[in-house]
Amino acid sequence: ELWFMLRGGLRIDIEGSASVELAPGDVAIIRQGAVHSPIATEEPASVLIVNKTGFQTVMRDQGTLAASGYREQRID
Repeated sequence: ELWFMLRGGLRIDIEGSASVELAPGDVAIIRQGAVHSPIATEEPASVLIVNKTGFQTVMRDQGTLAASGYREQRID
């Protein structure tokens, strides 16, 4: 996954790796299969996430995700 921070701030905790802090204009790449959790450090936070075709998002907590305003959009 490629993460591009548009506004606000974000910390991505990555299982087995160091956390990544993002500010507007920053980019992070998360390796395939890495379990990770994004946490807004400055709100409102907006991020563009780019995945390759066939990628599947697996959410652990759908309720919290829905309340956050998260949405996915496929662009072909």
